[in-house]
Amino acid sequence: MAVPASGTEVLRALLDRAGLKPVTRDEYSRLVRYDDLIVIVLGDPEAEMNRLVRVQPQLIIERVLANGGAVLVAADTDMAIGFSLRPQGQASAAIIGIRVECLNAKATLDDRRTCPLIVPISRQDPRLGVFAPDPTTALGKLFTGDEQSGMRPLRRVATNHPAVLQVTDFTGHFRFPLARFPRGCVMIRDDGQQFLLPENALLAVGGYGPDEDNPSGYNYLAVADHSIFINQMLLEPNTDNLELTYRVIDYLRKPNVLSTKDSMRKRCLFIENGRIVERFDELRQAFKQELPLPQVNLWAIQDKLVDLGNAILDDVQSRDVPNKLVIGSMGLPSILRFILVLLTIYAVWFILRRLFVSRKPTDIPPAPNVPGAVSGPPGVFDRRQRELVRRNNLYEPVRDLLREFFTSLGIGPKPGPHHPKLVISTEVRKPESLRKAVEDFWNLAFGPPQIVPVTRWRELEPYFERLQHAHADGLWWFETEQAPAGSKE
Repeated sequence: MAVPASGTEVLRALLDRAGLKPVTRDEYSRLVRYDDLIVIVLGDPEAEMNRLVRVQPQLIIERVLANGGAVLVAADTDMAIGFSLRPQGQASAAIIGIRVECLNAKATLDDRRTCPLIVPISRQDPRLGVFAPDPTTALGKLFTGDEQSGMRPLRRVATNHPAVLQVTDFTGHFRFPLARFPRGCVMIRDDGQQFLLPENALLAVGGYGPDEDNPSGYNYLAVADHSIFINQMLLEPNTDNLELTYRVIDYLRKPNVLSTKDSMRKRCLFIENGRIVERFDELRQAFKQELPLPQVNLWAIQDKLVDLGNAILDDVQSRDVPNKLVIGSMGLPSILRFILVLLTIYAVWFILRRLFVSRKPTDIPPAPNVPGAVSGPPGVFDRRQRELVRRNNLYEPVRDLLREFFTSLGIGPKPGPHHPKLVISTEVRKPESLRKAVEDFWNLAFGPPQIVPVTRWRELEPYFERLQHAHADGLWWFETEQAPAGSKE
């Protein structure tokens, strides 16, 4: 099974391994108990296109924290993550969706300036004027570890295009700073201008209860980059991302030391880019399906089968079984033994035949709905598509679909590896994301061949549809095209 780099299948597999049960959409609408619930919010809550089923994570987060549940928020887009009104004034915490890169190569993953390594906060930081959590607590051990229990500090947790976490006053569930950026980082605006990163910029904050604002035994963690938990970063060698994920899951499951609740949390509401994910066992089921069937090489055991048959025939002849059967001198038990031998030979032949046939499956799973695929009665193209699905590679139909789309925009018959100059309307809130999507789909259409599993296309298809709609709405075009009417350059 091919695992998409930007997916969360590995994280969900770890949740499944920890025994957490996913909360479905139906169960979400009927939630009445929150103390045994974990809420994980990853990515942009506004990304879900279907507004009829849009999830509002802030509401469920407040209920869970007020009733002793656990929450993880990780995102790189603008998002308010906390607010508190106190006698001395109000306090707030928010993720600021601005790109952060590190110019100090030694503080990045493999010299990638877009992947700064986090710096754990283990004591009072003079730039913040506030203490980190007690290092003996589960929250305090997440990044800094604990020598007594053998937990090492995590110095190589890698981010991937992180944002900034900003706190006006540390209180409530965002009262502890946990991690910050390394020195030499800058903020980059959409227009390319760079600014020095403020010294009080954070990557992670957290808290646990009960506290002076909340009497429940909650657990909370917020991180300004959900990419820390995507497949690519969890499987990236020479990083501590996987170890951090194990610790975070353990922190979310277990009630903290100040809580009066003893039982582990058992349910998890997983919200990814604004949609509820209802399955955690996709990887486990996929590997089950991909386990090879028992294979019997009949040609390799042909000599043994012949020897077995000859031995049986020799025994029958040496005992003069045919003559004794004819003259009736064989007793009933001997006849039964002979029949039993014949039945055994038939059973061995039948089992081997079934195993041999099982190696040639005839049921091909139905093809997924690939836009642009050939329709009509079964034929050469239909068989070809089924073969591609069976091999779990939809590269050819997906490539043809993308080429047809780009050709419809007036692209020449032999486009190069790089697309024409791209023009993006000023109405687009995140032009860099749109530019990256165009480049990725162009590379898939006209770049070198690659493997596109069924699961990968199911992820890409909604983004491709949004790209088409954005072009139809005049939000982007190539310089070779005529600017759409009503567009704003």
